[in-house]
Amino acid sequence: MAANKGAVNLAEVVNKKLLNFNVLVVGSAGAGKTTAICHLIDMVDAPCMIFETKAGEYKHLLSNNVIVGTSVTPLKINPFKFPEGIAMAEHIDRLMKVFELCWGLDDVQSLVLAKAIRMAYAKAGCGSGKTMATYPTFIDVSEALGEMVSIFDSRLKITLLDRVSALSAGIFTRVETDAELLYNNTVIIDLNNIYPAEMRNLMMHMLTMKTVEYWMSNKTLKVKHMTIFDQITESESVIKLLKEAQRYGLAFIVAAAEEVSLNDIGTVVMLRSVNPVVQAELSSMKVIAVNTELAKLKTGVAVVYQAGTIKSCRITPYTKSTENKVAGVARAKIVDVDKGDMKVLLSFLLYRRLNLRGAVNLAALSQNLELLPLSSVTVLKINELIEEYRDTATLAIWERYNFDDLSSIVTELMAEVGAEIEFEKNEDANVLDAALRKKIVATIGLNETDYVNAVMHCIMKEMSTRDSKYFSVYAKWRESL
Repeated sequence: MAANKGAVNLAEVVNKKLLNFNVLVVGSAGAGKTTAICHLIDMVDAPCMIFETKAGEYKHLLSNNVIVGTSVTPLKINPFKFPEGIAMAEHIDRLMKVFELCWGLDDVQSLVLAKAIRMAYAKAGCGSGKTMATYPTFIDVSEALGEMVSIFDSRLKITLLDRVSALSAGIFTRVETDAELLYNNTVIIDLNNIYPAEMRNLMMHMLTMKTVEYWMSNKTLKVKHMTIFDQITESESVIKLLKEAQRYGLAFIVAAAEEVSLNDIGTVVMLRSVNPVVQAELSSMKVIAVNTELAKLKTGVAVVYQAGTIKSCRITPYTKSTENKVAGVARAKIVDVDKGDMKVLLSFLLYRRLNLRGAVNLAALSQNLELLPLSSVTVLKINELIEEYRDTATLAIWERYNFDDLSSIVTELMAEVGAEIEFEKNEDANVLDAALRKKIVATIGLNETDYVNAVMHCIMKEMSTRDSKYFSVYAKWRESL
């Protein structure tokens, strides 16, 4: 089956129409799978999402396309957000399939996690008809699990609560990388620096699920989508999860050296392989004529199986393209999703106490609020204050007689971002001042005296309100100012 010098190239033997179905590229390490996939991507008349799990090979060969997951263009996902036209219950079911496949949950674990997710949606106001409703995050699910885990077996803390809590920051946030950029453009998802493997696997499942929902909600669009997995042993669970994907024009290219598990295959590109598992799998697919010959193929030579026909071809070196083949999204859409700035939110809450002047920039405030690692309950509470200011140009909590309410909001806010303060009744005021100041500055990254003092005042006031034994501490602190 070795190709001779006059053999045709891959593009000349592949029926492009069959690339609308799943594609399997199989071969040993170094046989040319990555090069073959790059050629196939050029043949696919659709956006492609390429999961980069190797040493930057796709980033180098396909550098003309958008690369997401780097320090320049970070990847941000909210798994709990779904597009218009997708039912919440349907999305939750699909989301649970992801967790079950990635985490191997048993029936009890699935039941508890599903209940926590529904509680998180309820707290976020989803499905309630509220105009200010938001989408939950892992922060909300973690809080819901925290309320439930004590009721169940303690092992749930490790299998669920600890796992979910670990996902409450970083890639999984309330604000997402632009959907059109990710799902309607050829994009490389750089996963090389994502650890552990379980996290990488979860990200691939989440992105594939969200790709399906994006195209389900855009039924009027005719563009198909191809997702590429290279050397992913978890590809079988991805395929199980997305059996419905082809109904919406999605297909997969999967490269493998060991396990081969793919349904609805339209094309198989076979390179050199000595793996008996691969040969047995191909034999079951009726590619009997070539499966025993794979070990004899030379590098750069492939056998293509499509629609019952078998052809040999060359896999020529891949030359970088200079033009992005799908222009669905301008590069201006590539926006860095920054962390939120606590100063913007604190300026709003402490406006009077900081003696600020001028109108509050509500657009900037709302945008910043979405970037902060806050629970949906807190986001909804702040959104209510934003609406109050929009209607009245002031806030009731700014009045001196409502300082207790303001102190409660600011203290809860600081606790959520990791600045929960604990102190003893008889602690020296100077020591207390230094400890508070250090904790606040370290947590919110803000070292302006006016802001720190205002936040400290709120926390001290709230502690004295919650427990009268702290009143003397509060009094000593005020005397030390």
